Amino acid sequence: MIFCNGSERSLLPAATPRQIVIKTRGATGAHFQRGDEGLLVLTTPITVTDPTGAGDTFAGGVLSALVQGETDLHVLGEPGHHAARRLLAHRQSEDPTGRPHG
Repeated sequence: MIFCNGSERSLLPAATPRQIVIKTRGATGAHFQRGDEGLLVLTTPITVTDPTGAGDTFAGGVLSALVQGETDLHVLGEPGHHAARRLLAHRQSEDPTGRPHG
């Protein structure tokens, strides 16, 4: 499994049937490729001031699903998007000093 952005993807060869290449696309989702099978897994964009860590959190969610035996590309993307969304939503609920609101 390889995670990459658009410019990194252009440097990689085509994905083999046993390899999954995931091109992250920020707020629009991620493109999953395995052999000839390709799928854009969309996400619901949210407004954030600092997306730091969202990509790594997305990767962690995808890897978690993979080690639990998931193989469907669309289903693999959902836990990644969910984890990244939770991270970003939590960050938005903090003020600039890092203290939670309310």
